[in-house]
Amino acid sequence: MSTPIPNYSGACISNVVPAIALSLAKNRDGAGWPSLDYVSSKIQSSGSVMDISDCNWVPKVVCEANQVVLFVIDGLGAIQLEDHIAYLPNLSKLVGTTITSVAPTTTATALMSIASGLTPIAHGVVGYRMRLGETHVFNSLLWRCNDAATNRKAIPSRITRNNPFLGLDVSIISKTSYADTGFTKAYLGENPTNGFRFPSTMVAKVKASLEAGEPLVYCYYEGVDSVAHEYGLSSYYVDELRFLDYLIGELLETLTPGASLVITADHGQVEVLDPPIVIDSDLDALVKFKSGEGRFRWLHVEKNDLAKALSIAHEKYDDIAWVISRDEALGSGMFGPNWSLSKTNGKRLGDIALIATKDIAFYDEADRGPMELVCRHGSLTDAESIVPLIGFLKS
Repeated sequence: MSTPIPNYSGACISNVVPAIALSLAKNRDGAGWPSLDYVSSKIQSSGSVMDISDCNWVPKVVCEANQVVLFVIDGLGAIQLEDHIAYLPNLSKLVGTTITSVAPTTTATALMSIASGLTPIAHGVVGYRMRLGETHVFNSLLWRCNDAATNRKAIPSRITRNNPFLGLDVSIISKTSYADTGFTKAYLGENPTNGFRFPSTMVAKVKASLEAGEPLVYCYYEGVDSVAHEYGLSSYYVDELRFLDYLIGELLETLTPGASLVITADHGQVEVLDPPIVIDSDLDALVKFKSGEGRFRWLHVEKNDLAKALSIAHEKYDDIAWVISRDEALGSGMFGPNWSLSKTNGKRLGDIALIATKDIAFYDEADRGPMELVCRHGSLTDAESIVPLIGFLKS
């Protein structure tokens, strides 16, 4: 079974911001937002692979709005949303479609694609933990690795190619504690962030931005992902979704006529109840180090050992994972087309990927956090890679 490929030219999270920008250009007709020709030229020169001639996948709640609140909910996959929709009266009001995330389905890569409008291979943040140089593994969310010299060089402009939101004027509302982190500076650039400490003030800040006439408001919320990681898809998760639904009800109340609340996510979730799988000893003997994450584990091996290691990996794990080499992954377009234009970014990948197809994860002793994760993501299964693009347009 071949690995799924995200829909990078069409219904993909990397194209949501460009699609909104085009719609606002049409609907505002130059009033407080750049012209359609200007926005189109910005998309085409950005490195985006979006087909701007075919936007039939974009919901009407985007196409007909003259103001948009783009609310990105970390970890809210379309399948999990559908499974719990009976508990969520406000989310039930929203209409739209489903779109694909990117590869891998991990927060750092996906948020970078949402903000930049670029594929992972183009913006360069190709995973949660990725290789920099020959042997160092860089944690994209923490924006650091275990090598001091590499950390000193890890300024955003050296790691990623990104012009957030196509360089357009966007009101950004995000948690105050994230504002000065390396990753936030990388994915949101130097744009000022309207920070909030509590969800209630997030709603108030969205309302203030709309009343000030801001054409596009970007808002990010991490609660669903955090609860799922710690507690799985349990009653705690349902309670978090109910709280989110309340917040969405409050956001709907803030909408002014002609404004739309548009919701998407960076990825979905899979519950992994068994301990991570320790790599087979025959294979691990050939592995220099590992990167990626549990459900999209990269193995780094010597060139002379690649064929043997790939053979063992297929033998041991074909029944629970897509086993694929770096060249196969790049050639498939998994990280985006035209990868040969970003050869440096391609070198940040490992040599062999174990991409989980079952509800499992692959162990790496260097990949540890403050707790054992219950829900995980990173792979390309539907539960992780299909996300909503839904909304409500205030008449």
